[in-house]
Amino acid sequence: MTASQLIIKIIDDIWKEIYHCLNITTNSTISNPQASTPEPRASICKQGMRRSNIMEFSLLNPRRSRNASRPASFYLVASFALLFTTQTLPTYAFNGNPANNRIAALNGWKSFEIVTQGETFNNPDGSSYTMLGNIDGLGAYRMDGTSDLRLFLNHESPFSCESARASVSEVIVDRDLLRQAIQNAIISPSTVGDTGGVEFIKSMGKAYSSYRDKNGNLGTINEGTFTYFCSGQVHEANTFGPNIGFVDRLYIFGEEIDDGRIFAIHEKTLYQISGQGTGDAAAIQGGVNGMGFDSLENAALISTGEEDHVAIMTSPDYGTQAFRLYVGIKGYQTDGQSCGACAGDENLLARNGLAFGSWWFLEGNLPSSGSVTGSFGTNIGASMKYSKHEDVDTNPNNPTQVVMGNENYGVFLFDYELGFQNGKFDAANSSFQVTRSPASAQIPSPDNVEWAADGSIFVTSDSSEGNINRILPNGNVIEIGRTIGSTESAGILDISSLFDYEPASILLTNAMYCPSALHVLINPDAVLTLPPTSSPTSSSMPSAIPSHMPSSSPSARPSPEPSSEPTTSSSVLPTESKVPSYEPSVNPSLTPSFSQNPSSSPSETSSESPSISLIPSLFPTGTP
Repeated sequence: MTASQLIIKIIDDIWKEIYHCLNITTNSTISNPQASTPEPRASICKQGMRRSNIMEFSLLNPRRSRNASRPASFYLVASFALLFTTQTLPTYAFNGNPANNRIAALNGWKSFEIVTQGETFNNPDGSSYTMLGNIDGLGAYRMDGTSDLRLFLNHESPFSCESARASVSEVIVDRDLLRQAIQNAIISPSTVGDTGGVEFIKSMGKAYSSYRDKNGNLGTINEGTFTYFCSGQVHEANTFGPNIGFVDRLYIFGEEIDDGRIFAIHEKTLYQISGQGTGDAAAIQGGVNGMGFDSLENAALISTGEEDHVAIMTSPDYGTQAFRLYVGIKGYQTDGQSCGACAGDENLLARNGLAFGSWWFLEGNLPSSGSVTGSFGTNIGASMKYSKHEDVDTNPNNPTQVVMGNENYGVFLFDYELGFQNGKFDAANSSFQVTRSPASAQIPSPDNVEWAADGSIFVTSDSSEGNINRILPNGNVIEIGRTIGSTESAGILDISSLFDYEPASILLTNAMYCPSALHVLINPDAVLTLPPTSSPTSSSMPSAIPSHMPSSSPSARPSPEPSSEPTTSSSVLPTESKVPSYEPSVNPSLTPSFSQNPSSSPSETSSESPSISLIPSLFPTGTP
């Protein structure tokens, strides 16, 4: 190497290092293990240069040796560069710090970090917030009237290296800047996507500031009782079409502890859904009155195909370990009295069908292969009771279907047929079919699941390797990432439509433990929709500002005649359509060709077309 080539290489190396320090925010801090209080990352960066006798930026480029020698010209150029960077040297936290990346992307995918446990963000209002650990369930939506995104991060604590009680954090993100960071990462040659140092976080804090109980009464937030907030899901207003599903946008999640509660967050208020009032919905439609307490991993909203009810499947990890179906009557308070349009924050649960309703056990067995049919009843002895039921998620293209991960037994599809007669849920003439995915054998310890609008199902693993797998609509399995360090992967969310990408292009996920960190995962075949055509799912961007009250009053209260005991008789479908009003980019195949033996594909390829069947062939039909 000639002298001139050597000088060029030295200058290039230095400015690569300076680039990483310049393209980051100045107001963020990161915990320094050698300091008693957090200090600006810029300070740490400069200390790293001062402490090293070779001026190596070891914090930012750990692959370099501290003992390597440098010629004198290195010091001259470095000193010249530092002269211009010592006063306002930005930091790299909160906008894709490669040093904090804890997801190793595989098969062409890319990853970058958004925020890590222990990082403190200084908000514009003068407050600050330090990100808690054990990040698990996630939610996201585009805030009304802005380009900002609101992200929900559940903390499954106290556990491991996080002693604080369970809570939910919110991160407000500039959508356009994060979109730019994603695009920068896409063109970056590294699997740890280089975001270009784009600053995209605007604020961080607690996701709620007030509390209302089951009856809608204001109360005190007693965080000392919160334990293990696991998976979560954002459900949009008019979830499955006009007046079908929820009336308001809600983020719903549960406590993974015996007698745990289900909660909802609307705007900045935390509502407790679990419990029952003085009214008896069971006297009207059967089942057991109220919303039961249990060790709840998550809840999946199912389309009823009509306007007066909501249906929710709850998944208990511990506790009873028995699946339940809750059917709520919209427009009724806990005492069973109609509140009409139910306006006001105190009536949020009532107008969304979460104040007055009843529940049933899912009766039947999980199949070891193939499919079985089940019914609804109140006998826990006949219930579908198994250990380690984990996350559930609704098919955005056919919202009577739910995917469930079970850590011990695999990945399962539930297909519901819910009947309504004379304005009441008809449990006796309702049923479900459950199918075990042949792909289960290739996915260790299935945990969090996400059903994307292209038909893919993403599954994280509760294992030391933290595998993140994608089950393609044809049944093949591709591993798209693993955690770095012995920790499970947790939380998986398709946010593609928030950034005008085709489904399954852009994901959020977590490395859960010590430190916990939220990441973006990018599909090598990520495709922009120009102009945007994708419609929202319950975990993505809303198409409009949600209504805070029904467009018309709920129908008259049904006569209080108990329904007959559930049986396994043939299912009767409700007369109303179950198909959501939004149109997917392709027409879902409701009778797909099924593959019994999916194989692992070595990599993601551009041959995956959005026009493939939306009901994965990993779920075969038939009874064993």
